[in-house]
Amino acid sequence: MLSLGDILSGAIRGVHCVALGVSFAVSALAFSRRRSLILEKPVDADDYFGIQNLINRYFELVDAGRLQDCAALFAHARMHYLSSGEIVDRDPDKIHEIMQSFVRLYGDPPSPLTRHHSGNICIYPEADGKAHATSSAIIVQATPSFSLQVIAEASYADNFEKAEGQWRFTERKLSLNFVGDLSAHLKKGIEQ
Repeated sequence: MLSLGDILSGAIRGVHCVALGVSFAVSALAFSRRRSLILEKPVDADDYFGIQNLINRYFELVDAGRLQDCAALFAHARMHYLSSGEIVDRDPDKIHEIMQSFVRLYGDPPSPLTRHHSGNICIYPEADGKAHATSSAIIVQATPSFSLQVIAEASYADNFEKAEGQWRFTERKLSLNFVGDLSAHLKKGIEQ
């Protein structure tokens, strides 16, 4: 019988999903009785958490109103805004401009007064320092004149590469699937 250490050691090399901050390693091989676990696309914990942290860094920067820093995360990426059909290719200045044109900021320091609660993060390792992931976020907001409520759900499909020992975005597809009252969050409406 495999120990917990054997299962985690083998499973960390498989497909990984994170839901509500709890990591679930998914691998049919991890549950077998064999001691030698052979997986085609190994990833270590540092890589896994590097990708997960990059995904969550985006949410942290948006919620802090640090739109320029957020846009800089996509300096090497192609960004697809699926709601509008707009594609921005490796141009963080353009991404920053788009974010500034849409996102309403409040106070000093300026912030959108939102919280993106990420979940359903699934990371799929690929060969040669590449990976892709899917995730979603439930976005809540409260302002002095807007009571706390869920305003949207967004889904993300990301591609990553490891360069100079660090993971970075190479592509993001962003989709708003469920939309509530965005009047306190956006300066202008979005196409659905």
